[in-house]
Amino acid sequence: MRVRAPRFAIPFDLALSQEAQALVAPLLLLALVTAGRSTLHLPEGVRDPIEDLMVLFGARLGAATEGEFTRMMLDGMLPLRAQALTLPGDPTLAVYPAVAALIAPDSEVTLSAVALQPRGLALLDALALLGAEIAIGEVRRGGADIIVRHSALVGTAIPAGLGIAPEDFPILAVAAASAEGETLLDGLGEGIRRLALTRSLRANGVECVEQQGGLLVRGKPRVPGGGNVITRLDPKLAMAFLVLGMAAEKPVTIDDGAAMQDLFPGFTEAFEHIGASFSVGVPA
Repeated sequence: MRVRAPRFAIPFDLALSQEAQALVAPLLLLALVTAGRSTLHLPEGVRDPIEDLMVLFGARLGAATEGEFTRMMLDGMLPLRAQALTLPGDPTLAVYPAVAALIAPDSEVTLSAVALQPRGLALLDALALLGAEIAIGEVRRGGADIIVRHSALVGTAIPAGLGIAPEDFPILAVAAASAEGETLLDGLGEGIRRLALTRSLRANGVECVEQQGGLLVRGKPRVPGGGNVITRLDPKLAMAFLVLGMAAEKPVTIDDGAAMQDLFPGFTEAFEHIGASFSVGVPA
């Protein structure tokens, strides 16, 4: 698809659905550099943290309630003021060291200044359903501290209603693989993503059964490991199974470590800091 942008953008007046929440931030950024007033009509409850950030920088952003919708108005091309910021960590990435602490015996990890966003909290809720011991520590403007301790995980059902994105299921599957009993990952969907996850689990001695729209994982506290994971350029699949290797009986290998560099630069260094051991070479 080739898109040719206009030389000068014009203000927009758009209504978004609940499913289009991911468009809020890029549209507001576009409005910020567009002369004139742009308007977004959002369903009740739909918002993005970037709204507060824009106001902090001096953007002229207004909101008015209209029934079940919120009308947001942003004046573009106005002077902004510089700020010194401390940005909280991504909760969807913080879940990887969290799961490492949960499945590696005698572990405790404190994740500092993590953003309390709905998507990340959904992942923590899913881990809590498995029996994870997770505590929210000090809450600051830069985020909250999250303390995670090794826990005796127990199989459960992870409902689709939690709203977990399909790409975030591999790390939940790793937690489920170390839980005693069966865990149903509902909402995973079907297709190549589930197939890659299923093959990766089975390659490491984890029993799993494909269900309609999901995956049933039969876990046990000690995972055999020893498998070679074909990542197919999926960074979250690669990171999840490296985490599995931290508690598996045999080392876990991924075929492409570069897959995760753009999403989580310094992944290996961060995990070596908490006790992981990595080696690079040609799989046997």
